[in-house]
Amino acid sequence: MLLFCIPIVNFIFAIIFMNRLSKKFGYESGFTVGLLFLPIIFFPILAWGDSVYIKEEGQQGVATEAGVGMPAAPVVETPMTPPVVEQTQTEPPAPPSM
Repeated sequence: MLLFCIPIVNFIFAIIFMNRLSKKFGYESGFTVGLLFLPIIFFPILAWGDSVYIKEEGQQGVATEAGVGMPAAPVVETPMTPPVVEQTQTEPPAPPSM
C-alpha cells in the first residue's frame, strides 16, 4: 500500500480501483471516468441510486443492507396482516332524570 504515496502510481491504481468498482455495479467505462473526475456526483449514484452490487461466483457473503460481504441472515416470513384490535362499543350516557 506504500505505492499509493507515489503520485503517478497512485493515479494508475485509482483508475484500476474505480474501473473495478463500476464493473461490480454493472456500469461501463464511462461511469469509471465519472467516478474519477466527478466523484461527488457519481459515488452518491452508487450509494443511493438503484445500483446493485454484482457478486462474483465463488465469493463468500452477499450484498446486504449491513454491508457488502456480510453473511446472509435467514429469511423469516411473517404475515402482513394488521394486528387485530378489539373494539368495545360504549353506550351513550343516560339523559338526566328530573
